[in-house]
This record gives sequence, C-alpha cells and structure tokens, in this order.
Amino acid sequence: WMDATLLRVADKISHMATIYIVDTVEVPDFNALYELNDPATLMVFFGNKHLKIESITGDSNRIKWKLDEQEIIDAVENVQRRAR
Repeated sequence: WMDATLLRVADKISHMATIYIVDTVEVPDFNALYELNDPATLMVFFGNKHLKIESITGDSNRIKWKLDEQEIIDAVENVQRRAR
C-alpha cells in the first residue's frame, strides 16, 4: 500500500527528494542493518545519513504506519526544510 502512494507523489516531490523502494526479501542486508521487521517502513536519508523523525510512537528511526499523499509531501517538505 505504501509503495503505490510513494510512486504517486514521486513527481510532486522530485525537486526535494528521491524515493527508493527496497524489497527486504531481496535485500536482507538492508533489513538487518536497519532492523526492519514491518511490512512497510518509511525512512529518511539526507547527505547519505539516516535522519531521525520525531513521531508519536517514540520510534524516531522510521515511520511504520500508512501515510496518505499529502502527509508524505508534508513530511518531505518538513525534513528538507530542517535538514538544510
């Protein structure tokens, strides 16, 4: 579900971000490196560094719940603004 939403917003945020979709079955090293155990996880990187994201869940490493298109756009804009 998250893949389709990310693909729909890719053009809208292409001036701010690049989206990579990683299949953790095909790339198990990525899974182990970032301790990915959920079917969908959104992580943010800037300048080759993993950024922490403040969230209501207390897990600042990733977003593990479904976001709609506008929430993704807002998140990317916020991360880009704060990362500069």
